Amino acid sequence: MGNQCSCDPSPCAPPGTALLPIDVAEQAARMDEFEESTKGLPTKNEDAKKSDGNPLAAEALDNFQPVAPPLSAEAEADDEKPRDLMLAHFAADAGILHFDVDLAKNGNEGFGLAHIPIEDETSTLVVVAIQSGGCLWRRNEKTAELGKPEHTVRPGDRIVSVNGVFSDVITMRTSLKNQSVTLRVERWPEKFIVPVRRRYPTERLGLATEIAPSESENDRMALLVNQISDGYFADWNNQASATKRLSELITCGTEVSRIGDIDSSPEAMREALNHFEGSIDIEFTRPPLEPDDDED
Repeated sequence: MGNQCSCDPSPCAPPGTALLPIDVAEQAARMDEFEESTKGLPTKNEDAKKSDGNPLAAEALDNFQPVAPPLSAEAEADDEKPRDLMLAHFAADAGILHFDVDLAKNGNEGFGLAHIPIEDETSTLVVVAIQSGGCLWRRNEKTAELGKPEHTVRPGDRIVSVNGVFSDVITMRTSLKNQSVTLRVERWPEKFIVPVRRRYPTERLGLATEIAPSESENDRMALLVNQISDGYFADWNNQASATKRLSELITCGTEVSRIGDIDSSPEAMREALNHFEGSIDIEFTRPPLEPDDDED
C-alpha cells in the first residue's frame, strides 16, 4: 500500500520527521476524559439548528466565548446587603456635634476667626485660632455663660457651611466678608469607622492604598489611601456627600488605622483589606491639617 510499512506508524509524515511512539491506551483515556467533560454541551450543528438557519446567528454562536456563571440565588439575594449596610449607617445619627453660630460685626472689625480652607472632597473651613476680644470670642463668652460651653467654637472645629452654602470654599470665604453671617459648625473626631460588607474575597471595593511615612509621624510607616475608584468606597463618599456627612468622607492621605481587630502593621492591614470576606469595620484617621491660616 504505497510507501506504508510495518515500521512506519504515520505514512503522512514527511521524510526525515522524528516520530514519537504513541501510547494507545493513554490516548484513549484522554479522549474519554474529553468526551466526559463536554457531555451535554451543544455541538456546532446543534447551535446552527437553534439559529433557525440564520447564518449570522450561527456565526455568533460559533464565536461565542463562555463567561463566568451567574451568582447563585443565595448570592443574588445577598447582592444588596453591602449597600443596605451603608444606607443603615447613614440613616442613623452621625454622633457629630454640630451647631449654628450667628455673628455680626461692629463697624470695621472682622469676625476674629482664623481658618484653613480645605479644598479636598470635604470642602470645609477649619478653625485654627480665635482672636481674643473679637466678635467670635465675645459670642463664645456669652454662649458659655448661658450654660452651653460645648457650643463654643474651638480650634479644630469645621465650618461646613456659611449662610447655607455647602461644599464651596470660595463662596463660603467670600461670605465671611459680609457684616453678618450664620455658620454651621461641626466638631469632628480624629477617627471614624466605615462598616463594610464583602460577599467574596475578590469583590472590588475601589480603595487603593500605599505604605508610606505617616503624615503625622514621619518615623512611622502607615497604610494611606491614595485613590478611590468605582466600588463600595466611591458609593460611600457619594452617600456621605448627599447626606451632608462630610466628617465621614474618605480622602486621599487618610490613614487606614485598623481593619477589624488588625492594627499591628500596615502590611498586615493591607493583606486583610485585600482578602477579607464578610462584614468588617474599618477605622480611618484623618490626615493632619496644614499650618497656614487666613483670618476674617
